[in-house]
Amino acid sequence: MSLVDPDGSVRLSRGRTKQQLRKGTFSCWECKRRKKRCSFDGSPAMACVSCQRFGTECRSQETTEASTSTSQDLEERVHHVECLVDQLAKQSTAVTKRAKHRTSHVVANSTITSPWSMSRCISLSGYLHGVLPVPTIAAQIVVYGKSPFTWMWRSAGNPNTVHRSPISSASDPIALARKLIQLALCLIQPAFIASKPAEFCIADSAIHETARGYVRTAQQVTSQDELVRSVDGLETLLLEGLYQVHNGNMQNGCMIFRRALETAQAMGLHQLPATADPRVKYIWFRLAFANQWHALACGQPSALINNGVDAFSCSLTTEPTQRLDELHIGVTGRIIARNMCLSKACYSDAKAEYLRWNHENTKDIDSNLKKAARSVPLTWWALPSTPCTTDSEAVDMSARLMTQIHQSYLVILTHQPHLLRAFHTLSPQNIHDTDLESVVPYSMLASVDASREILVRLPLFLQFPHVPASLKGLEHKICLAASTILLAYLYLHCQRTASALEHRRPRDLNLVPETVARLKKLHESGGDDGQDEQVNIIERLADMEQAAADGVVHTVWSEWSAEGQKMSDIFEFDGVVNLSCPYFGRIAVFQP
Repeated sequence: MSLVDPDGSVRLSRGRTKQQLRKGTFSCWECKRRKKRCSFDGSPAMACVSCQRFGTECRSQETTEASTSTSQDLEERVHHVECLVDQLAKQSTAVTKRAKHRTSHVVANSTITSPWSMSRCISLSGYLHGVLPVPTIAAQIVVYGKSPFTWMWRSAGNPNTVHRSPISSASDPIALARKLIQLALCLIQPAFIASKPAEFCIADSAIHETARGYVRTAQQVTSQDELVRSVDGLETLLLEGLYQVHNGNMQNGCMIFRRALETAQAMGLHQLPATADPRVKYIWFRLAFANQWHALACGQPSALINNGVDAFSCSLTTEPTQRLDELHIGVTGRIIARNMCLSKACYSDAKAEYLRWNHENTKDIDSNLKKAARSVPLTWWALPSTPCTTDSEAVDMSARLMTQIHQSYLVILTHQPHLLRAFHTLSPQNIHDTDLESVVPYSMLASVDASREILVRLPLFLQFPHVPASLKGLEHKICLAASTILLAYLYLHCQRTASALEHRRPRDLNLVPETVARLKKLHESGGDDGQDEQVNIIERLADMEQAAADGVVHTVWSEWSAEGQKMSDIFEFDGVVNLSCPYFGRIAVFQP
């Protein structure tokens, strides 16, 4: 007994199928197209021998031809998609080759092609989107935080200039990281903490923790060299460094600025043509500016090529404030280079030669500062007499005051080595360098006058709402000015010699407690109760100066002036005031 299957084959009763041709014209479509015999073997497969061999679908002619055409359409669509993918791959390869052969100014104005894949960027962007607050909350943070990052564009030409990344803005990790850091900067402002909206009914410590969380999330992007190698990436690093400085982490900010500047120089931003985008030129200026000032404050070498002496020999702008800032970058580089040499001079056999070189170099730096001061109009140095009526005027005036403070700060640091040598002995018979005897009076007068200028401009500078963001970076300059005034008068008291400075002592010393009171108030408003160490040092130093005026003799000792000699036992006494001096070690003031 046999059974007939639907395909026409005959199956024996024992379950075996007899090999048989399809009847009539009922061969499969593939065998008909290939003009092959459509036969079946004894395997349980439902396809004929020819279809099994070629791996095609065995479809009987009983199946409608429309289904076959559908399969062909699918194959054509797949082939079309594959062609599109190949075309996109070729275009991506061509873009990568063009990016590698660009000139330096072209690279500076665009984003370098990143080896990161689109899927990785989209995945990272999705993570950043999950951390960003909703737009309404973000807008309130910016409004109540006084937008401290807007100062970056005061001279940047058109602030709306945008350099598009190859990745769309909706999935650009750099753009999202920049937003997070901007929000973190707004959150740490005393203005935000003092007048936060009702929606932020949380403790101040929680607000600071939120800001730190935003920055830690953004660091998932800024820690990737491939993603920050662009103008937008450099701006994001600049904002991250500002956050660290404004949060009191000066060393961390200095390292971030150094990394950003080295990346910018690798991109060729230090060789920008005159026709470069104003935004790109300004980003390069801000990076060079931040690196120089924070390297100087932290006692680090400059990361700029040739210490930045010739970085802005051709000005990027005609605006007086920024032009003077550009000149300061070169002067700062010269001070850094000199201090790096002098910091090693005490361990050298040729120390006397180093000191003679220091006298000549200091005179040259002082002369450059005088030329820089004359490079701007005389009226530019006038103090503001009327309040600013617009935000633009406020930003310009605060920038002018900060540049004036920087000029005075550089004058102090220019003459600092001379003062340290004089402070170390506080006795003229112990000074064996005749050149030093001739320069100390001038250095003393110049340093005290520059310190006075800083403390006089401080209350004017603090009137502007965005200033507290820069307080931590400014605090070092304020404390240096106050301590320089006190040490200078301490030196005069111990010398017991007549000096014209004595007529200015009442006014100068009244500036010190006023400055201390302002710093304490700002620390309290910012929630920095543990940041008063420098303020305490100034208060104790003021008490020592008053005691010296009453006849008590004090000694000022420094590691550098003592030729590397260590006096660790001195620093254990409660009556010793310790000051940290970048490049030159510690300074101790005590009563022998």
